[in-house]
Amino acid sequence: VNSGKRRRWKCKLGHSWEISIDGRHLGMTGCPICSNQQLLVGYNDLATTHPEIAKEADGWDPSLVGAGTKKKLKWICRKSHSWSASVNSRTSMRTGCPICANKQVFAGFNDLATTHPEIAAQAFGWDPTTVIAGNHKQFIWQCPMAHTWSASLTNRTQHGSACPICANKQVLAGFNDVATTHPELA
Repeated sequence: VNSGKRRRWKCKLGHSWEISIDGRHLGMTGCPICSNQQLLVGYNDLATTHPEIAKEADGWDPSLVGAGTKKKLKWICRKSHSWSASVNSRTSMRTGCPICANKQVFAGFNDLATTHPEIAAQAFGWDPTTVIAGNHKQFIWQCPMAHTWSASLTNRTQHGSACPICANKQVLAGFNDVATTHPELA
């Protein structure tokens, strides 16, 4: 058992590898190909195990990379968006293009000015090409009547909120107060 002599071993699937007798005895018993410790093109490479993801490889050969590698590589989606991500995140966590998934803003594609131009026109003091509609952050808005208020992008885009003064949900003296709108009652 205490031998440093290297021997060739073969797993039940026919993969062969070389390791010392001591190595086998000390727990390194499994096939390095079956356990994805060693790459075998046509068996455990990304092009073989995940062909749809492999199609998005940008400038590198997916047959030379294992599906579980944590190395960050370049990818390009069907809509030509480019990003970097680890192969492991693509295969085990099923991540895809962050722009198509609206996790990263890309001006002219998924930014507020592109997806909701009417609402973006009311942005006050900030650039609507730098945010995505689903953002929960509060922003300042200005309606055509020059009223300003704060609301999240989600409230504006998903819940249809508008100027609270124009919608009579907030009182502005001289505009929608009772003395102005119904002086006879005041």
